[in-house]
Amino acid sequence: MFLRKLRWASGCVLAAVAIFAAPSPSQAGTEIMIQELNSSGVAVGPVQVFNGLTSISTATPDFSVVQVTVNPSSLIGSLTTSVTAQTASDFSGSNYYQLQVTVTSDGFMNNFPGGTGNVTNSAGASTAFQDASGNSLGNNIVTNQTQLLTALGGTDLGTATPIATDILPVPTTPPTRITNSTVTGLPGTYAIQQTVTIMAQPTNGETISAGSTLGDTAGSTVAAIATPAPTGLLLGLAALPVVGLRRALRRKPVA
Repeated sequence: MFLRKLRWASGCVLAAVAIFAAPSPSQAGTEIMIQELNSSGVAVGPVQVFNGLTSISTATPDFSVVQVTVNPSSLIGSLTTSVTAQTASDFSGSNYYQLQVTVTSDGFMNNFPGGTGNVTNSAGASTAFQDASGNSLGNNIVTNQTQLLTALGGTDLGTATPIATDILPVPTTPPTRITNSTVTGLPGTYAIQQTVTIMAQPTNGETISAGSTLGDTAGSTVAAIATPAPTGLLLGLAALPVVGLRRALRRKPVA
């Protein structure tokens, strides 16, 4: 009887901790937005928006094939986006375009609401433009910036990371492929938004021909850090098994 009551009291403590620690459930959703930019970074052409999809295939005036695959993982707080695009015409000089892909995914859970989160932002280019002799025709440049929102279409938590950049072929100065930032007051559920921009930039008077393929990836990870519970709460929870033990000892044995 004594051991049964002690196990019951311990179970109550664990249940109480789980109730206070678990975030409220939320409905996950993903939005992908496609926008062309000119060589100066000014938006041109129509905006395409896709809701509730994690894989799309489309086209824009200057990119004949645009494929986007999104892989969100709410359990580990990560979002990875892969973009493949083909140029629809020759790019040369200042006559080239950029492709901006904005991905927002929500339903990410934080087991330590109100605590601190470390945000990691990464960018990676996987293709380079070269002629038959292996000479560079231009740069494949990808940038990524991560922001946290309260939800899809919700309030910005003010957590934009420094921009991560990758370039192929790699220039003399190494690109910044990974950046980090810190957010305080991370809520129980939140959304991750990536702004991925890819650019087929001609160099040295060369021409990037139509049908050239760009391949780029962007990654975002949020690591939540536990906030120590107030000392009074910890002492109160620790005292629960002792209280149950005292009550058990006070009971008179059954005749």
